Amino acid sequence: MSLGSWNDWPRELGLPSEHFCLLFVGDATGVSDERLERVAEVALDGGCVCLCAWGPDCVRVENSFDTECAERESAHQTPVVLTVAHRDETLHEALEYLTEIAFPASAYADTCRSALIAVVSNTDWEHSIRRRFGK
Repeated sequence: MSLGSWNDWPRELGLPSEHFCLLFVGDATGVSDERLERVAEVALDGGCVCLCAWGPDCVRVENSFDTECAERESAHQTPVVLTVAHRDETLHEALEYLTEIAFPASAYADTCRSALIAVVSNTDWEHSIRRRFGK
């Protein structure tokens, strides 16, 4: 999925399963914490149960998901969400992690059958990913 900005996360994804693993590929430098937390909120509401982040300032993307999960946990909506930032890895390694290693908590084993890559505002990264997957 290609996003023009961090503001463009869709409300409806139309994925074939209730839950999904997500790799965010983007530069979060200069994006407000509030915007990143809003993205996390909407992605979690949409069924994200495993978050991987790659790109400049990807640790803040991971932290936004962790913050949102902590808030839900305190409100007794306990999502079990794996989060990881790939700050010292290549894009290829982050893609490999998503496709070969990432997995949801066992509670989602039957309902997490999708993986989504969301590229934010970078056509070079998007083209590299599309070439890798032959799309």
